[in-house]
Amino acid sequence: MAQKTSGKGFLNSKFFSSTIKSDKVKLFPEGLVGYLVGPIMALISNAVINTYLVRYYTDVMGLSDEGWVGGAIFLVLLQVLSAAIIIAGNMLVGKLMDKVKTKNGQARPLLFASMPLIALALFVLFLAPFPWGEGEGGALVLDKTVALWSMIVMAVGYNLYYAICYPFYYTSHSALVNLSSRDSGSRGLLATLSNGAVVASAGLAGMAMPYFLNMLFVPKTMSRVVEGVTEILPFDGAKVGKEGWGIATYDRLASYNNWKIFLIALVVTLVIGALIEFYFTRERITEEEFARGEQVEDKKVATVPMKDQIAVCMKDKYWWLIMIFFFLYQLGGMMKNNSATYFSTAWSGDSNLAGTISIIGAIPTAVGMVAVGFFTNKFGKANTIKWGAVIAAAMGALSLVLLNVLPREAVVGVSIAGFVLKAIGTVPAMYVSLALLSDVLDHQEAKYGFRTDGFSMAVYGAIMIAMTGIANGIIAGLVSAAGYTQNASSPEMMQVTNWVFFGGETIAYAVIAVLFFFMNVEQFSKEDHEKIAAMKPAEAKETAPAEAK
Repeated sequence: MAQKTSGKGFLNSKFFSSTIKSDKVKLFPEGLVGYLVGPIMALISNAVINTYLVRYYTDVMGLSDEGWVGGAIFLVLLQVLSAAIIIAGNMLVGKLMDKVKTKNGQARPLLFASMPLIALALFVLFLAPFPWGEGEGGALVLDKTVALWSMIVMAVGYNLYYAICYPFYYTSHSALVNLSSRDSGSRGLLATLSNGAVVASAGLAGMAMPYFLNMLFVPKTMSRVVEGVTEILPFDGAKVGKEGWGIATYDRLASYNNWKIFLIALVVTLVIGALIEFYFTRERITEEEFARGEQVEDKKVATVPMKDQIAVCMKDKYWWLIMIFFFLYQLGGMMKNNSATYFSTAWSGDSNLAGTISIIGAIPTAVGMVAVGFFTNKFGKANTIKWGAVIAAAMGALSLVLLNVLPREAVVGVSIAGFVLKAIGTVPAMYVSLALLSDVLDHQEAKYGFRTDGFSMAVYGAIMIAMTGIANGIIAGLVSAAGYTQNASSPEMMQVTNWVFFGGETIAYAVIAVLFFFMNVEQFSKEDHEKIAAMKPAEAKETAPAEAK
C-alpha cells in the first residue's frame, strides 16, 4: 500500500507547523517546553480522573449506597468490561495515526484533534443526571428512573473518554519520542522528560488534590465511636481529626455542582498544555519519510499494512517483553495511585495523608529524573530498570509486612518511608522505558525493513489507558467486598487497601525484575543504526535531518 506525500492540504499548512526548526534535539525549548511543561498541563486532568473518578461515583453519585441496587456491581463491570472497547479504540487510533503522514507529522495532527474531543468527553464523564432527591426528614431518596439514565450516561462517558477521545492525545503524545529523532541519546533525553511529565502530572494531582477535597467532596456529617457507640454530628472542620472524629458522609448535591466548576479549570489547563506540546515538538523521522516520498518519481511512500506490523511484533520476543513490562508497570502504578485516598482514610482516618505521601514521595522521583541518565549510560536502560525493580519489590514487601506488625501509631512514618524507598526503585521504569521501546522499534526496522510505530503505539496506549479502568475496577470490587461506605475505616478496609496500595505494585516489580534478565535488545543498537542508515536511498539521505544521517 502507498500513501501520497503531497505537501498540499490543511494538515500540511503552516498552521500545523512546529516552532522547532533545529535538526538536532535541544533541551530548550523542545525538551523542557514541548516534552515536559506542555504535557504536564495536558495530563493533569487525566491524573485527577484516574485517581478520583471511582470516588466521585461512590461518594457523590452514590453507586456504593445500598439504595442503589446493583450500583457497586455496575461500577466494577463498567471499568473491567470496557477494557475490550478501550483496546479496540486504541487500535483504531493507531491505525489512523499510521495513515496520517504529513510534512508536519503523523502524531501531532491527532494530538491537536484531541483537545475538543477530550473536553467533550470530560463533561459527559462527570455530568450524568444526578439521581438523588430529598425525602422526608432530609433523607436522600434515589429516583430509579433517573438512576437508570445516569448509568447509561456514565457508561457512554467512560467509553467515550477512555476508548476514543483520550487515546487521540495519549497515543500521539507517546509516539512523539519514537518519531523525534534517530539519535539514541536524544531519544533518551526526550523519553525521560516525556515520562517525567506523566509522573509530574500525577504527582501534582496527588499533592494538591487532597487539600481541596472538601470542596469537591463537601463534608456533611462526622462521626466517632466511643465505647462501642457511634456518635454522628453535623460536620465541624475544627473537630475532624481530633478525639476520634472523622468525616462520615458528604453533601452529594453540593459536591456534584462544585465538580462542574472544577471541570472548566481542567479543560482550560488541558487545552493550554496540549497547544504548547503541539507547537514545541517535531517529528524528524516522519519528515524524513515524507521527504523520501517526495523525492521518488510517483511521489508516494510505502505505508506498511497493520497486518504486517502485527506479524512482526507477534514473533519479536523483545516486543513482548517491553509490552508485558508496560502492562505490569501501569497496573501496579494505577492500583497504588488510585487507592491512595482509600488507604489513607482506612489507616489514618485522614485522606490528607495521601497528599503528604505524594509530596515527600516526589523527592526521589524528581531527583531521579536528573540522575537516571548517569546509570543508563553506564549500565544500560534494561539493566537499570531491572535492578531498580529489585529494589522496588524488596522495599514494597518490607512496607507491606511492617504495617501489619508495628503499632498503629507508626502508620504514617512507615507509609511515607516505604513509599519513598519503593519510589527510588521505580525511577528507571518511569523515565527510560519509552527510550527502550524506541530501541525495540529500531531493531524491528533494521531486521525487517519497516517500523511498527502504528501498531506498537496503539498497543502501548491501550495498555496505559485500559489499566486505569482495570485497576479502578479491582479497587472498587475489593473495597465494596470489604464493606466500604463513605470514608470507611475498618480492619477489613485496612488489609484490602494495604494490599492494593503497597502489594499490587510490589508484585508487579518482582515480575518485571525477572523478565528483564532476558531484555538485551540494546546490544544490537549500533548495528541496527548502521543497517537503517544503509537502507535509505541517496536522495533521502540528502534531505534527512542531520541526526538521522
